[in-house]
Amino acid sequence: MAWMTTLWPLVAHFVLSSGTAAFVLYYLNHRGFNVAGHAAYVQTTEDKKKLTFSLTQSDAVTILSALIVAQKGALAACTTPFCWRAIVFLMERNGLHRQDLKRMIKYRLLAPQTSLASIPAFVIGNLLLIALAANLASPALTGSITWSLQNLPISNLSIPPVGFENVEPGGRKGLPDLYKNNKVTRDGLVQRAVGLAGIAWGRTVEEGIYKRVASSTEALSVNTTIEDVTIPYFVTRSINWIKNKNELPAYIIKHNTSMTGLDLLSRVPSTLPLASPGAAILISYPINKIHWSNITLDPMIIDNRGLLVFWLGLRTTNFTRGLPCDTYKHTINSTQRNYAFAWVNFTAGVGRCTRYRCVLSSPSTVQNSASVTPESHTLTALALAMAPAVAVFLANQNSSLPSSWDDTDQYIKSLLQRSYSAAWNALVDDFGTSKVNSSYRPSLPSLVASVNEPRVCVWLGLQLSVTLLSFVFLILLAHLSEFPLIGDTTLIAFYLNTTLLPESPNTHPFVKGSLKVEEECERLNVKIE
Repeated sequence: MAWMTTLWPLVAHFVLSSGTAAFVLYYLNHRGFNVAGHAAYVQTTEDKKKLTFSLTQSDAVTILSALIVAQKGALAACTTPFCWRAIVFLMERNGLHRQDLKRMIKYRLLAPQTSLASIPAFVIGNLLLIALAANLASPALTGSITWSLQNLPISNLSIPPVGFENVEPGGRKGLPDLYKNNKVTRDGLVQRAVGLAGIAWGRTVEEGIYKRVASSTEALSVNTTIEDVTIPYFVTRSINWIKNKNELPAYIIKHNTSMTGLDLLSRVPSTLPLASPGAAILISYPINKIHWSNITLDPMIIDNRGLLVFWLGLRTTNFTRGLPCDTYKHTINSTQRNYAFAWVNFTAGVGRCTRYRCVLSSPSTVQNSASVTPESHTLTALALAMAPAVAVFLANQNSSLPSSWDDTDQYIKSLLQRSYSAAWNALVDDFGTSKVNSSYRPSLPSLVASVNEPRVCVWLGLQLSVTLLSFVFLILLAHLSEFPLIGDTTLIAFYLNTTLLPESPNTHPFVKGSLKVEEECERLNVKIE
């Protein structure tokens, strides 16, 4: 029974310390909690849906605080009796200076020189020091948690699907008559594509990110995940800037490199607007003589090389300083415009996000959250034909493109990807023959805990060091002491016979005389002698 009284605080301290650390590392870490109230609502495509009971952030903090209080209580129950056991043991083994005794009773610390006197004293000194550190280490645990507001997807809900426009292979035998015969319609689609690019993209460089704007997702919250959706795919594999005029195709020299003359290219189904510095057009080479109206809607991936024409500025001013120094710059004397040219290798098609690997980055923009593989699509060629007109508009507005000043290649890659993606997006919305339904996981604003794991490990290491050294001390006590004081040591100070000790010159600074404890009627009373 005495051993049980001695060991249970150690066991309780070990269990509570490990449990508290596990609660922080495995329950709190990366888990979201309701911002306000235990019942929350998520927005679906139709209405709001009530969720089941969930803890709030204040609940989680309260639970952690309660665990810390219980753990510190176990630590006190573990270390307080050990102080008197250590005092008696040290006085039994090698004796103890009066100052060391006062220091151990007042501060529960052992002087360094006393700790180094023997192995048992070293164990006791370290135990007392680590116990003090463990008692003061709670801020390391609570400070390891940072909270951030995030939108977390909620799964296992019974909700209606979200639909996306789709053009099935064979769904259209050719281009719609309104698109084919009406230039205003084609130009309107270009304008719509420019607007879609402004919705989806900002000025940030986003490599490996592919986006699609869908009006069906406007009601959903940011970070909602979509199970299955098709998104436009365009990757620039390489950009090789032309260094010599002799490398320029004869077609470019013939048309005097005029950006307004490039709208004669049969691949562009709409009029190119008046361009400004920073405009770039990717044209197929050799020049495709097939009129855009004869483009077939056959599923395809286009893996090709094109010629890029980039208006980089005027003779005296440049739009960029990021071109290689040996890049050939062609100047038109009549307008003083400077052009650069490059061979661009690219892949165009679509990609599919499956298994909830697409996420809403803004209220109507779907983007991939994992790598995608290019696939064929019926609108690939037509979107690529429309992209140059969209690119010129985007360069003119310069609101959804990164800066071209330092990194020209990244600017060109972003311009080409965004112009193709926006063109495909506008075409699939206009040419759609069916809707493809997809499941989704609506998101809920939550406070998410992020735990600094090394801090928690430091805190747990201190607590477990107390437990380990306590067991080592008990083993030493059991083997080296004639009266190991196993059991309850609460009243040990009352059973010490100190009559043979010389009194200190100022033993009781607040009492004239000495204190005598007597038992009367089962009560302890103190008197002054």
